[in-house]
Amino acid sequence: MVDKSRRRFLTKSALAAATLAAGQALPPVIRKALAVAPTRVKGTIEDVQHVVIFMQENRSFDHYFGSMRGVRGFGDPRPLGLPDGKPVWYQPVTPGSPDYVLPFHLNSADTSAQTMKDLNHDWKGSHQTWANHDAWVSQKTAMTMGYFQREDIPFYYALADAFTVCDGYHASLFGPTDPNRMFLFTGTSGLSVSETGKQAIANMHDDNNTADMARDHNQFKGYPWTTYAQRLQKAGVSWKVYQEYDNYGDNTIQLFTAFRDLKRDSELYRRGRTWASGSTAANARASRGQHLVAAFEKDVRGGTLPQVSWIVAPYIMSEHPEATPAYGESLSARLLNVLAENPTVWSKTVFLINYDENDGFFDHVPPALPAIDPALGKSTVETTGEDYHGVPVGFGLRVPMLVVSPW
Repeated sequence: MVDKSRRRFLTKSALAAATLAAGQALPPVIRKALAVAPTRVKGTIEDVQHVVIFMQENRSFDHYFGSMRGVRGFGDPRPLGLPDGKPVWYQPVTPGSPDYVLPFHLNSADTSAQTMKDLNHDWKGSHQTWANHDAWVSQKTAMTMGYFQREDIPFYYALADAFTVCDGYHASLFGPTDPNRMFLFTGTSGLSVSETGKQAIANMHDDNNTADMARDHNQFKGYPWTTYAQRLQKAGVSWKVYQEYDNYGDNTIQLFTAFRDLKRDSELYRRGRTWASGSTAANARASRGQHLVAAFEKDVRGGTLPQVSWIVAPYIMSEHPEATPAYGESLSARLLNVLAENPTVWSKTVFLINYDENDGFFDHVPPALPAIDPALGKSTVETTGEDYHGVPVGFGLRVPMLVVSPW
């Protein structure tokens, strides 16, 4: 009874606090998710039976949550100081210039800010360029300083109010999508397993932005190291990638040798390369993720949700600029609703919503770097595989991360 009473108290407190913070009622799907208590067997992390990972595209933490109260955002009382003595918010037009750009609101109501184009987000190139964290405008343009507020992305703010938002979560490296997603699916972009090619810091793929293995280019042989999916398979842990025909090339395991030229009845193909029923090349452009959601719902309702799931959105729902944050919120809400509608599953699930990299959007917190040489300090752990031609590969900038769960 104590646990149940405590749970009721915490649920009511969370609802009240979140409602007060938002100034309005929480969306029904969030209230539904909050109402489910966790299933306790051991009272440890082992009680979590399902981990659902939904990695979206190209947004920084400050770009989404900088204006939120209670996080390390624009209200940071101890921001980094720039060489000219100003706080990090005063980004110079060029390093050393007296002219600067401050963070500014991207007003979704009166402008087309939701469909703004992407900014430069290549590998950082020179650590020296970024040493003082003052090259944002010169390297990314003034649009780097734009951010959204609660009224622009209300569902994500409501999720952050009700559950957990992480304000110290960084991309794996200071670079583009593919190497960061290699970390998601394998734990490395190659350097730590002695694969030192350009794939470690750049997008190096076969231009197949679909789930269709028939469109893989034979000249691209794939990367040789072992993926997490293979390790899970070997350990007897169930897993699956949920995707539609259009996966924007974000199912990065399809770049690995083990997932290319597969037999169609193989376990790796069935779990890692197939796409949702009803999704086709012909309807890919019109889809808003409904086929993916239906496939996910079928497994949740049928009691066959794997222990580990990766969800890969079609481009229009991925939040990659020009794809809108609002579409991403819609897909996130529908996935959460599938879980919350099934309390037996939801009570044992952790739903992670994160982002692969920051695009070119400003974040005021410099990433920690491995001390690969004395100029960067002294490391007490091994740093082999942490640099690319003498430049530390990570961490990257902060990106949004939401942990949504009855736990």
